[in-house]
Amino acid sequence: MTILIFSLMTLLPGAWLAFGLPLGELSWKVRLALGAALSPAILGLQLLALKFGGLSFNQAALVILIGNLPALILILRRLPSWKTLHWSPTFLAGGALLLMLIGYIVIPWATIQNYRPFAWHALWHTDIVYSLTRTTIAPEEPELAGLTLDYGWLGHAYWAIVGWGSNLPPTITYAISNLIWLLIAFLLAYELIRRGLGLQSSAAYLGVGLLFLGTNMTGVILWLLAHDMYRWQFYLGDIRYTPFLSKYLGFETMPFGFALTIGLALICLLGLRQPIKWLPGILTSLLTALGLIYPILFPIGCLLTGGMLLLFVTKLAPNLPAYTRRQLLWMGVGIGFSIASFIGFMLFVTQDRTESMVHLSTRHEMLAKSFHVLSALAPLGLVALPYTLKYLWQRQGPVLLLTATALGLMAMYVIFDLAALEYKYILGATIMLAPLSAAGLDQLFFQKRRLRWAWTLAIPLALAVMNQALMYQTGAQLPDNRVNAPAINEQAFWLQLAPSEPDAAWTTAVRTETPLDTILVTNNSQIHLGPFVARALYLPSDRSGQDTTGYSVDNRFNLLEWRGYPQTLYAQRQQTTATLYDSSDKDQLATVLYTFIALDRPVAFHFADPKAGALLWLRQIGVGKQLFADNKNVVWLIDPKIEIAKNSLNKISQQR
Repeated sequence: MTILIFSLMTLLPGAWLAFGLPLGELSWKVRLALGAALSPAILGLQLLALKFGGLSFNQAALVILIGNLPALILILRRLPSWKTLHWSPTFLAGGALLLMLIGYIVIPWATIQNYRPFAWHALWHTDIVYSLTRTTIAPEEPELAGLTLDYGWLGHAYWAIVGWGSNLPPTITYAISNLIWLLIAFLLAYELIRRGLGLQSSAAYLGVGLLFLGTNMTGVILWLLAHDMYRWQFYLGDIRYTPFLSKYLGFETMPFGFALTIGLALICLLGLRQPIKWLPGILTSLLTALGLIYPILFPIGCLLTGGMLLLFVTKLAPNLPAYTRRQLLWMGVGIGFSIASFIGFMLFVTQDRTESMVHLSTRHEMLAKSFHVLSALAPLGLVALPYTLKYLWQRQGPVLLLTATALGLMAMYVIFDLAALEYKYILGATIMLAPLSAAGLDQLFFQKRRLRWAWTLAIPLALAVMNQALMYQTGAQLPDNRVNAPAINEQAFWLQLAPSEPDAAWTTAVRTETPLDTILVTNNSQIHLGPFVARALYLPSDRSGQDTTGYSVDNRFNLLEWRGYPQTLYAQRQQTTATLYDSSDKDQLATVLYTFIALDRPVAFHFADPKAGALLWLRQIGVGKQLFADNKNVVWLIDPKIEIAKNSLNKISQQR
């Protein structure tokens, strides 16, 4: 059942476009991969539409699972006969390379304790997945209840639906999907180099290896020699993009965004080499999906599509395929529609943001980032230089587009400060440079057939060994807070703490016995509680998210810098929480109680001390009820609607 659910929800939603549009110029493999790349965005939009129509998450997920089944007919009508498929040496070489890349991901998951379920921000993303299952149409901020989540959350609908359908928690579904999306990116990258640049298969596979493993090899080698991944960081750059493949180790939506970016580059290059009748339609679909799934990568798509349109309009490159003015006009309209959709989505998700995320880098930062670009991309660029210069001189369209996009992304990385997230443009530049690097190596060294295939596998293998040696030697890409991980139960969609954990019983009570819109108030937790209660928190429960396994970033930085929520609101909630847990003054507690009542939602208060002053006072005045209690923990639930009906709040006012 798990394999079936993943297969259907990966292939079918995007097939409405990839196989519904008359894209006969594209092979069935490309259409299948493009459809899969589009699926998370389409699933997210379907879920939003159904929830807007009044359906619960469970109802909407069932409708989506059944409603996309007819798309299977579109796929089956265009698949070739199985008799035409064969196991060629080229296919076997590609399979060997793919298995090497999969091994790079699976080996750390299997050998490093607590890595796969808690890698970096795994529990943070689990929060977002579960927030989509609750009553709001769009997810609210899991750690500041009542605010719209300022994050690119649409892709999390994929994990929510396949997890619900297969009864697997997000910490497992993301691992499966990362391997699936590695395959999708692998296929699209191969086609990008093989068909988009017209290189032979061996060069295409080499380009795929360079894309996934070739970023910042200067840093990798020098850090290995120094036995220290923090040495010379001013010059060698950021471990987060070293290598590209490391983004498939953790729980994040970047693999979705990369597949769309590579697919968009492929379509742009194919469109520059041959006429594609429905080019505006598939371009618009991919660019719009990219903006909705991973907004930071949207400028990459704009550079690609805008650059391609500019080449057609200016006729800078000779021998371009002929497109009518109407087709070019529709391309421009499609790009405009994608930009408008992106702006509308960003205005919606950032409605509670008060601080801009985009700033200009300082002079010092620009200098450091210039060194980073050289360290990360100079090896790829130098190898690509002979081929690139030759075809730039000839003004070949695909080479012009890839080179210009890569240079634009390098400039964006240096110039802009996106709260330390602009490093992703280095990864975007890698997508553009890797095909040119493979072409350069192929042109210079790989003339003999046997040696060509040997180098095609040997070079990626050497890069993989060096990158993984850096991981195991220095701890690169490994969060150092894994020792703080709780024992968990991953046997169902709802992630649970193991019974041996001190917080297991009360968190289960909150998740199973409170309304979906309940707000949890707690304090001084040693773990990130959100996924285990599956309810929105009034304020982060853990004092230091940087030390919390599965969160791995300072709470204030995440909520106030990355997501830009109001600092005054954060400070006010801190003061309210401090009063609740530290004060025994009845007037102060009454004021705090009215603050929570004003939220007009059920509120569950967790007390780690059964003799806490606020808990004794709530028992005394008879507001709310005890939901759970054991030797150490008490959960007290207050539903404002019930208390108003009981007239409890008027009694408090009279006492004051």
